[in-house]
Amino acid sequence: MDVVKVWSGLTFGDRFVPVEIQITYGAGLPAFHMVGMVSESVEESKERVRYALKSVGKSIPQGRVMVAFLPSEVTKSGAHFDLALLYGFLKGSSERLIVGEVALDGTVRATAQSVRVIAAAYNSGIKQFICPRLTCEVLKLMPDGDFFMVEHVAQLLNGESSNPIEDNSNAHTQNRLGLNDVKGSGIKRVAMIAAAGWHHVLMLYMVLSFLLLLLP
Repeated sequence: MDVVKVWSGLTFGDRFVPVEIQITYGAGLPAFHMVGMVSESVEESKERVRYALKSVGKSIPQGRVMVAFLPSEVTKSGAHFDLALLYGFLKGSSERLIVGEVALDGTVRATAQSVRVIAAAYNSGIKQFICPRLTCEVLKLMPDGDFFMVEHVAQLLNGESSNPIEDNSNAHTQNRLGLNDVKGSGIKRVAMIAAAGWHHVLMLYMVLSFLLLLLP
């Protein structure tokens, strides 16, 4: 029995947990089963992947389809498994880490969870990724990473050469403030933690600024 194997992952805090996705096919009436403590958000990927494949003229093979998410004792949740599952149906096995949400029209999107998984995987020693397009700021934090970034699943039909980092920061930074303009290491740490979790800090900053103006 042939088994397709692709890799994705999840995080517990800042710890990376690799997830192996195995796909196999069998004879019988059409059926699509997922096992391995998958949540509803992962179950929903069946339809997202099905329609995304149609956008490039492909389809899930007929018959019985079994998908296993391993390790089976860890709960899997989130749409960031979409791209890995689609890759397995479209191209077969891969050793790269694959994360990303897939829309019905085949568009590949980055989510907060997918970015966290990539960052945690990189810190654990993984360097090769297939993922949605990331910003230059994020890529510069992982300088020796090998990223094949896709915006539509049609790009998977071609080669998987790495995307170069385009440094266009000079065009936007003349009148912008950054962390280097913030005074106080404590404030910088809070800002970095908030940014890592995609939390908003603008209103808090405005309140603090207003209170500072009231101080003698």
